[in-house]
Amino acid sequence: MENVDVSLQRSEAMQYLERAHASEEQNEFEKALEECDAAIRIDPRLADAHNLRGVILEELGRREEAVIAYSKAVHLDSGFQEARENLREMKAELKEERARLLQIQGKGFGIRAAAYIIDTIVYYGSSYVAGFLGGLLIGIVLAILSVLTRRDFYFSEKSL
Repeated sequence: MENVDVSLQRSEAMQYLERAHASEEQNEFEKALEECDAAIRIDPRLADAHNLRGVILEELGRREEAVIAYSKAVHLDSGFQEARENLREMKAELKEERARLLQIQGKGFGIRAAAYIIDTIVYYGSSYVAGFLGGLLIGIVLAILSVLTRRDFYFSEKSL
């Protein structure tokens, strides 16, 4: 009796898988994914369904999930060459993409050193200008106050 149940489950899972293939061929990827997931729920050991799930996920741009699906298919059937090839290609693409991102993000020593020098010049230059202008403003204010109040607001020999 148990063999009959397993056979019926396998048959039902294969029907979902066939519908998933048909939907995938018509570029109805969301529908294909639903059919594929239904097949996997019925028979989780169906390597073909996991491989197709990876193909569909790849089409949807969900590549990390595709790697997991391909890995599951290879785990279930180590001789499944198509799944093994899909997994190898997807891992290579992801590795290449990560390398490109690191090239964009990582800058060499020279560019970082030049940026540091420019930042230093701007910082100290602006500090010098701000200090000069601040001192000049204080000098002007004190000179005006000296004229208006007829008092000296600075040190001189006669105030010592």
